[in-house]
Amino acid sequence: RRCPLAPTRVGGRFGELPPTAAVADGSVEAEDMTKHHEVSFGSACGCLNLRTAVQLLAACILLHSLCGVLSLATEDTRILVGGYTLTTSTAVSVLGCLGVVISVVGLFGVHDNHSAWVRSFVNLAVLIRLPGILLVFGFDLFALRRCEHIAKLGGGLDSAAGQAYNVAIETVALHQACAQTRAWYIALTLVDVALSVYAASFTYRWCHAIEQCPVYHITLDEEVPLKLNTGYRYPRSYGAHNVQQQGVSQL
Repeated sequence: RRCPLAPTRVGGRFGELPPTAAVADGSVEAEDMTKHHEVSFGSACGCLNLRTAVQLLAACILLHSLCGVLSLATEDTRILVGGYTLTTSTAVSVLGCLGVVISVVGLFGVHDNHSAWVRSFVNLAVLIRLPGILLVFGFDLFALRRCEHIAKLGGGLDSAAGQAYNVAIETVALHQACAQTRAWYIALTLVDVALSVYAASFTYRWCHAIEQCPVYHITLDEEVPLKLNTGYRYPRSYGAHNVQQQGVSQL
């Protein structure tokens, strides 16, 4: 695939910079000789610069991952990250720690235009984080089906059965918020998955643009080709005459 940045055509001459790019002496201003990764590669979400969109993706994954880490100490972020069983609660914490690391790597990669770091970030987000979210979602939905039954008994069902006390599901049951929690959890998870897939597509597009485009776009402010004296207009005897003259002078 070719570079998404094509040379510009201004005033009918291919590759010529706009008139404002030249100063009085005919030289090109330094700010117009920009690197390719400092210009726009397109847009994402309809209104965001592609580079800004990738940074926003990494920032959102960082915030979501921090919520997963905070779920170790509070239930306030549980509806965002899941973990309504003891097993999925541990998985959410692990995914949160992983997400913090890869999102920081992604932010530094975008800042430094390091496509390998950003590609590693999006690969881990798609191949590890996204499947992990879907697995946690499936187990949590199965656990939330028992929420109304636990609410009728006033909680403590897991403890009465000899199992470890499940703080997450018991908290939802005691607040009589089973249906609302289940609906919000399904909606937020589906939005997270859909946005993650879309964001991965434009992140890969940004990596391709960084890797395939030249480091600098160099333009020559020449309206006609440069004239090079190759000697082809002179007669064939002209070269031989020069050789003879050089031989006489050496003697």
